[in-house]
Amino acid sequence: MDMPLALDPPYTNLLNNGNTTSLGGHLNVEAICQATIHPDVPAAVPACGSFHGSVFIPPAGAHVQVTGSYVLDTNHGWMEIHPATAITLLR
Repeated sequence: MDMPLALDPPYTNLLNNGNTTSLGGHLNVEAICQATIHPDVPAAVPACGSFHGSVFIPPAGAHVQVTGSYVLDTNHGWMEIHPATAITLLR
């Protein structure tokens, strides 16, 4: 599951040109293995077939803290958190 994340000002240095031009200035967050496995994505079966965990998926507009691996998505050219291992709702 992909989610666009608007960053608080101290963290905008985590964005690159790909985030700015392709994602509207957002950081992409991928909470893997959270959606139904579709047969047209063959790699999903071995990657998620035995995964039984869950990652909290917040409502749109929520203020959150995301934990996971900060990586360059070389297929798209943007920075992202992939996989997100925890998403915590902040008050």
